[in-house]
Amino acid sequence: MQLKSPDALALNSPGTHDTIRVRLRNGSNGASAKVYFTTVTDATWNEEKSVSFTLVPRSDYTDYVIDMSQNPSWVGTIKQLRIDPLNPSSSGDSVSIDYIRITN
Repeated sequence: MQLKSPDALALNSPGTHDTIRVRLRNGSNGASAKVYFTTVTDATWNEEKSVSFTLVPRSDYTDYVIDMSQNPSWVGTIKQLRIDPLNPSSSGDSVSIDYIRITN
């Protein structure tokens, strides 16, 4: 499962938009997720431009705070975000996202 933002976010980093806050319900046994990003200078989705975070398995709505500044590629202008909350092999499981916020 993937959730992509619009392709023209124009988020300036570092320092001004370094934190992503996600509130989601995890209806799976999955315990990890990833946020991927592209920049105006590199529009390729890859592991070098990703940050993993831990999920609570089989949980009700939980707030997750992801510090994107831990990734050295989080610089310049961020073009697009992608959240992968479930392993694609998790058939029948679900995730419900209440909100995604980008803050500093």
